[in-house]
Amino acid sequence: MFTRTWCVAALLIVSVPAASQTVLSEADLLARLTADSPRARAILATADVDGDGRKDLVIRTGPSTLSVHKGTAEGIWAKGTTEISIPAVGKSPDVEGYVADLTGDKKDDFVLLYKAPPGGVDRTVVVISP
Repeated sequence: MFTRTWCVAALLIVSVPAASQTVLSEADLLARLTADSPRARAILATADVDGDGRKDLVIRTGPSTLSVHKGTAEGIWAKGTTEISIPAVGKSPDVEGYVADLTGDKKDDFVLLYKAPPGGVDRTVVVISP
């Protein structure tokens, strides 16, 4: 079934070794979440984007970009990212995200619901993981 995406970054706590340069640190994560944006970032902490069985961290880092931090064997996220293009938010004030393996390839795909402003029409977009 689908996993609902919550736009509440305050609930995510990351604990990583302070000396590590190859993992995403708490400061790096907070910097990504507080970048110039009028809306909270959508976080999908349970998406397995590459099909390796590890949880990858997915953050909406712009109006038309998802950034994926790969899960590591240590149970933390890699510092480097892979970018996935999504349709721009446009006039939609909110975007809800859901993840599921829609194609049977063991990679989670994304179903994005772009909420319309009053009087508008909601949009649903499916993004297949690369």
